[in-house]
Amino acid sequence: MVNCGDNRLEIIQKAKEDLRESTNIDSSLDEMAVLDNILFRAWQMGWLDKYEPDYKKRMKKEYWQLKDRYDKLHRMCIKYEAGTLDFTPTCSLELLKEQKGAMGNYLHCLEVRAQIEGVVL
Repeated sequence: MVNCGDNRLEIIQKAKEDLRESTNIDSSLDEMAVLDNILFRAWQMGWLDKYEPDYKKRMKKEYWQLKDRYDKLHRMCIKYEAGTLDFTPTCSLELLKEQKGAMGNYLHCLEVRAQIEGVVL
């Protein structure tokens, strides 16, 4: 087993075992690869909290939720600037960019803190 500097593989394995015990998921290599990918994303989003009961889980969840929202806002701003949005926003591009900047700064703070505290995001 590869050491990722955290316990993600252990958490994903526990979640996989729970799923396999409570469902009829096929144990073929293809099915397990798909399940691993889904569970990795679930781990990133903090959805496997019951397998990681400490402050690090909350920090990861906060980070990945913010990152997901930041990425969506970024894509919206790009489309807004390009004139390809499929709706008309009620606020200005400048305000959306200001929000995006604040979210980016917050992401940066969480990334630095995670580095200091040894949390793998």
